[in-house]
Amino acid sequence: MSQFSRFHHIKFDEESRKKSDEIRKAYIALENVLLTHLGESRRRSLAVTSLEESEGWANKALRDDQILRERKAHMSSQVPN
Repeated sequence: MSQFSRFHHIKFDEESRKKSDEIRKAYIALENVLLTHLGESRRRSLAVTSLEESEGWANKALRDDQILRERKAHMSSQVPN
């Protein structure tokens, strides 16, 4: 079983955590703009829900990037000298 599966929980390393924090701040800022400028409505709720979904996909992309970095590091450490 591969330790690099997309279906295992991956704890973010420092690089991914920093990127995730920066992305989250941008989503929070956009959410605040939407909540400030749009009246309560189903469409506003859908817009905010879409942000939540998008942030989730962004974090999955970060996870995938980290898996690739770890896989490359693992493979390069396996190359005989």
